[in-house]
Amino acid sequence: MNKSEKVIADMIVEQLKAMEVDGETMQYILNKVGMDDQMHRQLVMTIPTEKTLELLKEKRELSYQKEEESLANIMFTSETPEQLKREFEGESDEEIEAERKKDLEK
Repeated sequence: MNKSEKVIADMIVEQLKAMEVDGETMQYILNKVGMDDQMHRQLVMTIPTEKTLELLKEKRELSYQKEEESLANIMFTSETPEQLKREFEGESDEEIEAERKKDLEK
């Protein structure tokens, strides 16, 4: 980074600090400038491996928790085993309701 780039970068950093940018906004900015993948790689390659592994473990736990909550929600709202199967496979509520109405008309 040359001297003028550093001056501009420092000004941008000061603006971000002044607006008290949060992580979600920073991610949005990185995405908009096309640097999200590069930043992800750079952080993974430079921070201690233990931190990366801790984050991956947390993500896995949150994913499992979300899947369990989703499955529990499906199980308690489904009317029939067939509806449960379709919801679990990702059919929309509208598709399932339309099929249910068809079944009731028979």
